[in-house]
Amino acid sequence: FFLQQVEGLEEGLEREIYRELAAEEDEHIALLEAGLAKSREALGRR
Repeated sequence: FFLQQVEGLEEGLEREIYRELAAEEDEHIALLEAGLAKSREALGRR
């Protein structure tokens, strides 16, 4: 979401903030996907 917002903004503080939010968003998605994979793995072992 945030990365799409960056594309429409001119260089400046607002664009930089959206870039940082996009990076955090990607990191959070990766953490959630890793947690989901671990949960699926644990459930598969039962």
